[in-house]
Amino acid sequence: MADEGRILNGFYKTIPIAIRSGSVAGGRKTVVKQFPSRDTQSVEDLGLQPRKYSLEIIVRDTVDAEYFSYRDSLMAVLEQKGPGELIHPMFGRIENILAVSYNISENFNSFGDTIVSVNFEVDNSTGIPQGTDNVGPQIATANDAVQAAVNSDIAENYSVTDSLVGNFQAAVEKVEGVIDAARESTAFIGEAAQTLNEFSAEIGQLSADINSLVSDPLALGDAITGLFESVNGLYASASATFDTFLGFFGFGGSDVEIKQDTVGRIERQTNNEILNGAVAASALGYAFLAATDIEFETVREIDELTAELDAQYELVLTGLTSGADPASQHTTGSSQDVIDSITDMRVKVLAALDDIRIDTSQIISVHTNPTTARLLGFTYYGNDTEGQALVDLNGFTDVSFIEGTVEVLTV
Repeated sequence: MADEGRILNGFYKTIPIAIRSGSVAGGRKTVVKQFPSRDTQSVEDLGLQPRKYSLEIIVRDTVDAEYFSYRDSLMAVLEQKGPGELIHPMFGRIENILAVSYNISENFNSFGDTIVSVNFEVDNSTGIPQGTDNVGPQIATANDAVQAAVNSDIAENYSVTDSLVGNFQAAVEKVEGVIDAARESTAFIGEAAQTLNEFSAEIGQLSADINSLVSDPLALGDAITGLFESVNGLYASASATFDTFLGFFGFGGSDVEIKQDTVGRIERQTNNEILNGAVAASALGYAFLAATDIEFETVREIDELTAELDAQYELVLTGLTSGADPASQHTTGSSQDVIDSITDMRVKVLAALDDIRIDTSQIISVHTNPTTARLLGFTYYGNDTEGQALVDLNGFTDVSFIEGTVEVLTV
């Protein structure tokens, strides 16, 4: 029999419990971020890890029930659906806690000293996945951090030495390439708008100032990040904004590799890598920002968008952690800040997109006998006007004769 002096009393839901021992686990939720060609890592803090409580409960005769009756009542409440209240002898009243598992160990030769090991976890939800509150401001703040890190990377690492023949002209041409990419990515607007006029004016000013900018890295950083901020303000539609920044993805991919055999060529390669990384990271930051405001029709659309974002994310990491030659690598504290900030933003955006998935339709495949689009729409949605949605989703050409495997949206 357990030592009565070492037993503490508590309560779970409707059942009093005698506790021999217990433990508590907790801490922080984290994601470890590791990067190519780096010996270091960083740890992303995702918030507090809810405490988990483990108790060893004694099964024995009580004033109100004999051994077997009490054991059965305890097991029943531990298997009961839904959270309840736990009165813990050391931590007091704990609301919304659920017994997630238990293990009972009985000695058939000596009833009265049976131990039930129970694991409890806190349930903060209603049983339905809930979206994260205030995610918009968090992601906007994360993007501000990305743009600030990009700005610092240019200011600290970009440098054009006038005495190195050809480097100044190469730098000018590279910045002109950024401007051209901005023009191409925004060319589909095709409408006269105040924001477009302002953007055109900013592009024109940037072109006029190129010679002075390539000689002043701090001003160049401000100009590049300012350009992306201006692009972000062009559209009311989040989808159009996302598509515009998608146009910057892959910038620098067609650069001619520069042989790294002179100081001048090493500088030129490094400058190219810095601006390529700046465009890649800035565009990705604003694409992340737009992604969470898009009105998705299907989960498939979210998955496709996520794949595009992750492909660009890998390019950002590769561009900021590797060079054509070790001598040309520019991975410094500031470029590591770009990696850290864009990774932080990626974690927040992917979590937000997971929340959006909760309320977004899935595409499933069903089999149908010969029917019409209108009748099929009525069958699955109770509304024959949804037949057109099925036609658009499946690309049907004959709406009066549909059979076989058909894709439909869940509601």
